[in-house]
Amino acid sequence: MLAAAAVALLTWVGIAVWREGAIWRRAPAWAGVLFITYWLILGSYNFIVTVCLVPAFALAGGIAVWRDDWRMLVRWLVTLLAPLALCSVVFAQRFLGLLERFRLFQQYDFGWKIPAFSPEEWWGFLRGPGLEAYGPRLRLLLSLLLLGMLAWALFRAADGGA
Repeated sequence: MLAAAAVALLTWVGIAVWREGAIWRRAPAWAGVLFITYWLILGSYNFIVTVCLVPAFALAGGIAVWRDDWRMLVRWLVTLLAPLALCSVVFAQRFLGLLERFRLFQQYDFGWKIPAFSPEEWWGFLRGPGLEAYGPRLRLLLSLLLLGMLAWALFRAADGGA
């Protein structure tokens, strides 16, 4: 339960820091919240710390690419990752455990094989609790539906949302 709350909090703070724009003035206030959030993550499911920033990074990175504002993206990353660096020093044992886990991920294949572009990967659509995939026709149909929705969203965003 703590990990889920920490992921939500980290996503919210990441987006709030980006939208605020004046990152350097408020960095100390965000640093405390981020430190506690990283502490919760490192204390629960420490290996998800690497993917927790994905939603916020997708937003910030997408806007940075759109506006060609790389300096803002770098400042945003420093603001979000500096408390993680501090947290990794304070909770060094948990952080070292994280590094060990990543070495094990490289050595051993944990999990099941998921095709790179399929409904299982993108949406988590599975046939049942045994994590079986749907048949090839339904997988293709769902993948095309996903591509269509993505293209529609991109064209709509380029049109100004009209």
